[in-house]
Amino acid sequence: MKYTSVFILIFITNTCFCQQAISSQYTLIPTELNAGLTGSACGLRAITHYQSIRYKYLASTTFINYGASLDMPVKLKNGDRIGLGYNYIGDLAGESSYSNTGHSINVAYLKRLSFVEGKPTFVSLGLSAGLIKNTINVGGLRWPSQIGPNGFDPAMNPNENITGNIRYPNVNLGLVFTGPITSSISTNSGLSINHVNTPNVSFLGGNTPLKSRIIAYTKLDIMLNTTWSIHPTLYYTKQGSNNFYMIGTDLAYHFNQDNAISFGGGYGKNDQPFINAGVNINRLNIGLNYGFAARNSYHKLECIIAYLITKNKCN
Repeated sequence: MKYTSVFILIFITNTCFCQQAISSQYTLIPTELNAGLTGSACGLRAITHYQSIRYKYLASTTFINYGASLDMPVKLKNGDRIGLGYNYIGDLAGESSYSNTGHSINVAYLKRLSFVEGKPTFVSLGLSAGLIKNTINVGGLRWPSQIGPNGFDPAMNPNENITGNIRYPNVNLGLVFTGPITSSISTNSGLSINHVNTPNVSFLGGNTPLKSRIIAYTKLDIMLNTTWSIHPTLYYTKQGSNNFYMIGTDLAYHFNQDNAISFGGGYGKNDQPFINAGVNINRLNIGLNYGFAARNSYHKLECIIAYLITKNKCN
């Protein structure tokens, strides 16, 4: 099963968008979601996340997705901002049979539009550019040419032209509208195009372009009163002929302006329900998520930790 899983994983990775890399709490990892959110916090922000997935049809293989980011705003005299950031991402499948790591630099320009009760609203355009490395364990693969009269013979030379690792540049673009709409409603809505440069991701020396991926999302923060708020979300992504969507909502209780807890959940395409929980303590924000295996789905566990290292005035 180990060898079969490798081929399935390569097919999933190179021919369609990887659903295992989609976070159900996507707004908690903003610079990975959309480069336009770089510098959208009120200071220097650090985030780390971890995601573990086990598919029904690959019961012996666990997919691990992890990453970290750092970003900050540079305020201009006219009230606009320049966002600067760095992202690190990684994926690991099974017994190190397949992995990928990526490093990218983010730059965004945030144009201040207006104020609502002293809070600024921005429209921003961001660019993320970096390098990704994909690696597979070539020695762990089985080929038809290695099947002899007595079955599989690993000593036989498969005579296959396959590269154990590839590197390619990656470019993402993002457009975001964020900030208060009214005194009680704020939004974080955006559109991004990933893999704009459609890099070649073939392990076999051919030409296999990675198709561009479109991501559209929106989140509303609605204050019901001084202590309760609701946060509906909608997410859609499309890459080639593949698409995926999620809808959900969280309910939050605010102890004061800087401390809150939240609970909620949602539903993803192909019968994928999930639940969320979160806590915000001053500058620290922690999010937990669990996705249930359903009809054609997977178990998923996710943890996101964000910390605002420095806190400045947001206006």
